[in-house]
Amino acid sequence: MVLPEHLASRYHDLRRDLMFEASASRIHQRVLEQFIKRGYFERHVRRMRNLYRKKNQRLTASIQEHFGDRAAILGDAAGLHLVLEIRSLLTEAELLRLAGEAGVRIASAAFFWHKKTETDQKRFMVGFGGIRTEQIDEDIKRLYEAWSAYLSEPGRT
Repeated sequence: MVLPEHLASRYHDLRRDLMFEASASRIHQRVLEQFIKRGYFERHVRRMRNLYRKKNQRLTASIQEHFGDRAAILGDAAGLHLVLEIRSLLTEAELLRLAGEAGVRIASAAFFWHKKTETDQKRFMVGFGGIRTEQIDEDIKRLYEAWSAYLSEPGRT
């Protein structure tokens, strides 16, 4: 960190008081080194890939089962989420409120667009990393039930 001379001593006092260390402690580094050397990290990554692949497949199948052609799935090939695209005359805020009332947490994907426009096409981030696999179908069913009356039919807006 580069600080003006008059702030350097205050920074060091604060660092000392908070026991702030800019890097991991040596003991943590050594433990991590052994974790990697002994193959535990590779096994963990492999196990997590399998788990998340199964969750992704379950989520995709559940959306297709409940929403059918009233929704599209985007970006389901990587990551711990996918994008659910629907058509509805309700605003994203209204749809998010309905999802919340049904006990389903999702987020608008509008944050990622350069220009946000309110259209009948809505996109939502649906994460699956922290959800039990057994819970996925129930949550998607509740989401569909909350939204079904407000979804536009395929081919129409």
